[in-house]
Amino acid sequence: MKDLPIDVKVHHKPLWNDDKTKAYSFVDGSVNLTCEVKAEPEANFTWTKDNGVIYPSDSAQIFNDNNTSILQLKVNDSRMFGDYLCIAQNKLGTLERVIILQQGEKPAVPTAKVTVEGVDRLELSIDAKNHPEMPIVGYRVQYKEAGEDWSQAQSTYFKKASIYVLENLKNDTPYVLRAASKNAAGLSDYSVEVTKRTEKIISSASTSASFSISSCVALLLFLLVSASLL
Repeated sequence: MKDLPIDVKVHHKPLWNDDKTKAYSFVDGSVNLTCEVKAEPEANFTWTKDNGVIYPSDSAQIFNDNNTSILQLKVNDSRMFGDYLCIAQNKLGTLERVIILQQGEKPAVPTAKVTVEGVDRLELSIDAKNHPEMPIVGYRVQYKEAGEDWSQAQSTYFKKASIYVLENLKNDTPYVLRAASKNAAGLSDYSVEVTKRTEKIISSASTSASFSISSCVALLLFLLVSASLL
């Protein structure tokens, strides 16, 4: 007799699965406010501000999935800062939380330069001025092959460090890159574009040919010197 697996779901009211109560942005920036709960059956979410329900619009989008709700805002003006109420509800109960969207400092535009070019990699140096109360925490780097549009660019996020490396690039190929700094309030504008070419792959045949030429030159010089001494 086979044992049959039994999936038991215990119904319960929503319970918080995170502790986010603050977020930061700046005018003309964007921000995600997130509510995440545990609930069975799955919770329905409502977002409000100043006692008015928030619906999708040009400045607000709502994404609900698997007991998580994300309110994505484009901060068009200072009136969008303030208290946002997230309501999670199922048939067994209701949960509410206020998330305060505060005005922060837009991070400074970084300077980026390539310090080392490899066959399939570029090492970068990136730096940006810090706001004392809202320090830089990382950088987003976009890069593409020269001639491509930025819509085709790849993007990599780096935590703040001393060296940043783009890997798995094509050899002997010019790349264009730019960087944006990130703090708690969001991303800066992108830096001035930098163009660098990765190095060529030197084949063993080329290396052997170079060695042979060098050997011949050395032998010829030796013979000339020897002849002059006779």
